[in-house]
Amino acid sequence: MRPLGEDLFAAGYTVSAPLLPGHGSQPAEANLYTWQDWTVALETALNKLKAQCTKIVIGGESMGGLLALYLGITHPETNGLLLYAPALKLYTPLIPLLVRTLSPFLAAKKKPRSIPSPADPLWQGYTVYPLKAMLQLFELQIVVSKRLNLIHQPVLIVQGANDHSVHPDVPELIQSSVSSPQVEIHKIENSGHCVLLECETQQTTSLTLGFLKKIGLGPDQL
Repeated sequence: MRPLGEDLFAAGYTVSAPLLPGHGSQPAEANLYTWQDWTVALETALNKLKAQCTKIVIGGESMGGLLALYLGITHPETNGLLLYAPALKLYTPLIPLLVRTLSPFLAAKKKPRSIPSPADPLWQGYTVYPLKAMLQLFELQIVVSKRLNLIHQPVLIVQGANDHSVHPDVPELIQSSVSSPQVEIHKIENSGHCVLLECETQQTTSLTLGFLKKIGLGPDQL
């Protein structure tokens, strides 16, 4: 999220990007937390922003996009959602079944070798899947899916056309489920899952800034 956050800050926005519990540490630590722990951390960051800002837009990539949807549901007073490859539904439907089968016996599973990507030098994360943490992701997917109709804020969805982590129909699924009067979808032609770090990051930033201006939250409109 850092490159986009820096671009937004340079454009005049106040930016907060909290590190979630279990992230930026060791895979074993990721398995110690629930999805409620993640949302509590985000609630804390949101409350700090409320003390400084009158308008707040929530954004995130992958699981962060799913968490942004959750905050959009629980905080209808927020003013927009920026969703980058939101992990509402995985590309391969067998993965949840596999994780549920293995999690009682394994703490983590090594990630498969992926196609080299321009995001590789910038991406920071674990080289394994912490399985109990993934179970929490699946639980959050169920919670959010059942309540998408409660989202009324304007929504931007950006997803790489070559994303093999999040299912390609997720943007349209969100669009058809939310109550938002404005949902904007962009499929980025040459990008994969890490759409904020790949070769079209400037396009993603431009789409983000343009969307914020359309909904009346450009730096010169606040």
